[in-house]
Amino acid sequence: MTDHVLVPIDNTPLSETVLSYAFDRYPDAAITALHVVPGVRDAPLELTDASVEDRQDASTDLFERAEAVADERDRPLETVTLFGSPARSILEFEQDEDVDAIVLGSHGRHGMERLLLGSVAETVARRASVPVTIVR
Repeated sequence: MTDHVLVPIDNTPLSETVLSYAFDRYPDAAITALHVVPGVRDAPLELTDASVEDRQDASTDLFERAEAVADERDRPLETVTLFGSPARSILEFEQDEDVDAIVLGSHGRHGMERLLLGSVAETVARRASVPVTIVR
C-alpha cells in the first residue's frame, strides 16, 4: 500500500499536471510537494542573500498554486522547500521521510543540454529505492 507520495515540483506548467496525476493515482496517500532551490554550492552563480530571498518567494508562489490543485480535490498537501542539488535532495528526502513512491515531471531535455545539465528525473529513477513515475 502506498501511504506517502513525494512530488518534486518546480516553476513549470508540468508541475501542476504532475501533482494532479499524483492525487488521482494515489487517492488515499499523503502527498508531499517538494521544491528544491539550488544551494550556494550547487548554483551556477554565487547566490546573494537577496537572491536566496527571491527564490524563497518563488517557492511560496509555487506552493500556492500546488495548494490550489489540492483544494480542487479536497486533499491535504504538505509542502517542503530544500536547498541543494535537486536530484540529491529528492533522494535524501525519500530516504529520510519514509516515502513509498515518487511522481515527478520530465522536461524532455535532449542532446547537448541533457548531456551538460543531466536529468533530475533520470537520476532519481535510477537511484531511488521506491517506485518512480515520470510524467510527461
